Amino acid sequence: MTVWLCAAVSGERANASTAADCAAFWRGVAAEQRAMPGLGISPETAETLARSFEELASPDAATAERISGYRLLYRGRIDGDPQSSALFRRISRRCDALLAEQAAPSS
Repeated sequence: MTVWLCAAVSGERANASTAADCAAFWRGVAAEQRAMPGLGISPETAETLARSFEELASPDAATAERISGYRLLYRGRIDGDPQSSALFRRISRRCDALLAEQAAPSS
């Protein structure tokens, strides 16, 4: 029982950390979209995604430093940098998987 409980708590912390990272990711995308409208996802959609992840994250985890880093990543993606594009896709998939996991019924 203790092992299961520790694993569950560890999983919750990992999910909260991933959620905080995803919130920062989408805040960065939203900030860039406001600065350069018309590129990809709307700022409103990015903000909605960020809020969804913030609900799963610890309150102070989405730092300004992370957000600015993700803004740079998004700029690289828009500029066609292959490495930025690949990283953007990986992070997006990880965030999508977390939302899908949260939406799945608990057993």
